[in-house]
Amino acid sequence: MTLPQDILEEILSHLRFDFPSLKACSLTHSSFLLPSNRLLFAKLKVRDSRGPPADICFKLQKVLVDSKYMAASIRSLVISFFWYQEESGTGIFPSLLQLLPNLHRFFLYLSQANISRFNAGSFPAPRSISSVRTLILYGIVFDTASQLHSLLVSFNDLEVITMDAIWINDAKATTELVPSRQFSCCPSTLELNVDGSVTEALLSPQSTVSVANLCVLSILASSVREVSATSSILSSASSSLEVLTLFLRHVTKCELIDLRPFSRLRSIHTSLYFESQWASIDRIPTDWRGPFPWAYPFFKALPSSMEDIVIRVVFCPYDAILLPHFRSDWQELDRILASHPWKLAVRLDIYVDYNLGYPGIEDYCYYEWSEPGELEEHFRNFLWHEGMPETNRMGRLHCEIKKKPAEFSAHMQIREI
Repeated sequence: MTLPQDILEEILSHLRFDFPSLKACSLTHSSFLLPSNRLLFAKLKVRDSRGPPADICFKLQKVLVDSKYMAASIRSLVISFFWYQEESGTGIFPSLLQLLPNLHRFFLYLSQANISRFNAGSFPAPRSISSVRTLILYGIVFDTASQLHSLLVSFNDLEVITMDAIWINDAKATTELVPSRQFSCCPSTLELNVDGSVTEALLSPQSTVSVANLCVLSILASSVREVSATSSILSSASSSLEVLTLFLRHVTKCELIDLRPFSRLRSIHTSLYFESQWASIDRIPTDWRGPFPWAYPFFKALPSSMEDIVIRVVFCPYDAILLPHFRSDWQELDRILASHPWKLAVRLDIYVDYNLGYPGIEDYCYYEWSEPGELEEHFRNFLWHEGMPETNRMGRLHCEIKKKPAEFSAHMQIREI
């Protein structure tokens, strides 16, 4: 008798921390599940906060060696560890991945721990993992740039690389782990929310990642160093890039980013953090350059291939009081966007961050706009009719209210951890 798929998955959900039972289930699985059914082990998540990651990885390795069906079924693997104590390297990674011939997506999260716990210095020869197309690294610390290169060189056919909260302790240090450039992979999508040293490492002569054929690039830059590294990546991908997500906070030198040579670029996602930061207009410094001065030169230098711009606008509740004082700042941005001769759609995603604000002033805001959603509607109406009237009059402006901030990565979901 064939058991229904939902019952099988319910059984496995209770066995997810019991490897002996899971092993037995996987060994007998092919006898009671028809080959035409959806793969039972297509997605596997290994999460542990109780002990060394090597222990649970070795147990999983034993299961995979004994059950070829399970090993061949896995398409997505998430390894998530919250164990903070350092341990010596074990060499378990990435040999574990070599047991999964059809693995397409790999997500590794170490909770800001060092990659050395997986013995990053003993990776196998280059081009050893050819099935993985999407690699996601989150919350990992590398001792040197060479460690990062050594990990990446193990994957030779990546299409998507996502790195979030990645650091290099000593970016200038060199070791004997210097891969050959001939083993470079050429991803079409690159997502980076990392320290500037990591971005620079990807551009170094020792890097095995080529950015020359990027179609989709997402970067969050919060320093001049990161903006400079972003500019270098953009220069390398100027002939292929089609979609750019660029979040800039507290930065200068945005003139380094000139998008006019990008003949294939058609879509830009960016953000404007209003961040007025002051409880009253009287406290604003006289030399303040406005809420988003970087946006003016950035949006002036757009290629004619552009089709749409999505701008995430983040407000605090008390911005509702100060907003009229910055009407001219918004109208200058409006003038720039409306001046482009080609048809350009502009969408504003409005998000109000209620976690930031000033006591007392917020009380006034909630009294003035007391009904749910009224504050968001106030921001939207201001942008439509006062902040960006020209773009709105031309039929190019669309405003949407968002209940939660957008996730940085389209491929990484935090809930997977």
